[in-house]
Amino acid sequence: MSEAAPARKEPEAAVAKKAGFSGKIKIGAILAAIVGVQCLLAWFLLPSGHDSAAATETKKESHSSASGKHEIDDTLAERREVDLGKFSITSIDVGTNTTMLIDFHLYGAVLAEHQQASGEAADNGHGDHGKSKDAEPVDNSRFGKLLQQNKHRFRDQVIIIIRNAGMADLSDPALGLIKRQILAKTNSLFGEPLLKEVIFSDFAVVQQ
Repeated sequence: MSEAAPARKEPEAAVAKKAGFSGKIKIGAILAAIVGVQCLLAWFLLPSGHDSAAATETKKESHSSASGKHEIDDTLAERREVDLGKFSITSIDVGTNTTMLIDFHLYGAVLAEHQQASGEAADNGHGDHGKSKDAEPVDNSRFGKLLQQNKHRFRDQVIIIIRNAGMADLSDPALGLIKRQILAKTNSLFGEPLLKEVIFSDFAVVQQ
């Protein structure tokens, strides 16, 4: 009876090669899994293009709303009227050789924050003692102080504007151009846009 042939053993080099190849496959699979997980996390965490555009649009709308609110607040802010004085101006039209007598009382509207001290007399520490009931109130607001400091220059500017105005401007019921000119000149004189509106009262033009 013949003996069974012994099992053939694989060379050690081939066995080692197979083990190394299997190890590389396992390592590659692990790395692929890690990369895949990171990609999924990035997909869920990073905003999409639509979300980014929406966020940008929301930011713009927020900025626009804040800017619009500031403009509305300035427009709807409480205003106070201030007396800018009475005027009686004589203007001569050389072309027609006529003289115009222009009388009016001028008022201005300023924001309440610039007029909050209006009507308050200077406090000398003695209460109402020594104050005359007929005395004009002291305007301690910023606008009042600037008006007092530039009183004569302000009146000169108003007189020049009226004298340079044409008959069409003086006949305008709204006196739109004259108001805009006085508003611009006054704020330029004061160096700040404190005056918000110009108001005419008892406006009369008499030609002679």
